[in-house]
Amino acid sequence: MTANAGAWGEDGKDYDGKDFRFFTDSVFEGPGVVGDNDLQVTQQVSPGSTVQIAAGKVVVTATQTGKFGKYQDWNDAPINSPSIAATSAGVFRKDRLIWRITNGVGAPEIVQGTASGTPAEPTIPGDNYEELALITLPPSTSNITNAMITDRRRKAYTTQGGRLWTPYTPAWTTTGTAATLGNGTLTGRYMKLGRQVTFGVFLTFGSSTNGGTGNYAFSLPFAAAAVFEQWVNAKIFSVSATDNWLGMGYIAAGSSTVVPYLPSSHTETGSAPLRNSSTGAVGESIPLQPGAYVLSSGANVWVGGTYESAA
Repeated sequence: MTANAGAWGEDGKDYDGKDFRFFTDSVFEGPGVVGDNDLQVTQQVSPGSTVQIAAGKVVVTATQTGKFGKYQDWNDAPINSPSIAATSAGVFRKDRLIWRITNGVGAPEIVQGTASGTPAEPTIPGDNYEELALITLPPSTSNITNAMITDRRRKAYTTQGGRLWTPYTPAWTTTGTAATLGNGTLTGRYMKLGRQVTFGVFLTFGSSTNGGTGNYAFSLPFAAAAVFEQWVNAKIFSVSATDNWLGMGYIAAGSSTVVPYLPSSHTETGSAPLRNSSTGAVGESIPLQPGAYVLSSGANVWVGGTYESAA
């Protein structure tokens, strides 16, 4: 393989398939569908021996010998899959539906498994494909329904999305008297791949920072998915005790904030929302022991991890 004779984008230059594949490869680090609903597999309106494949775009790695980079293909309207063979009485079968690029043309393909009482997934032969769905057929079945379809699509991601952190400014809220940052610092950053968000928030108290009162919360870079609660990691550092307290960060279903939870004390195993008090008296703050928990200049709060976003 030699160096490219001309940079991509030169006027009057002809480009071949390899140039386009390298261009796609420079944009997309990871293969897969581009949009959340692209090439999604569902039953027909009247279930039959085919399934429907939604319109959309897909990035496919060129794995064939002598090929390099990634193909980008699209389907501008819903299409039907190839016909899926019926099963006989007493046996199940697992088939895999893929999107394969052959001689530069993309099309759906069924990789049929072996019928058995305990069927295994078939091995996909050949090159240049992305899997869309696994179809598990019960005995004596000729009509495919959604209950038999398992989504196997993965989401393509860009080189930037896979490698770079994006800074953001979190909002700091309390359930009591509002906190003021003063000469402290509050920073955040995130990295997003599809609906997977990895983030971190770091608050450092300065000499003029007022911690307010009540439970603390920090805004997320993206609202969380409304499917169930999610948990990440949290930590505070107390200057007065030169001590770190480890905890968790609570994200309610559909919430736009994360709430740090810390142990109630050195001796108790329970945890509660990180809470500041104006006096530091026992029972007013979390952790409960005033001598081991003072948010003074130099103290810090960190919360971060990975969660599923709503979009």
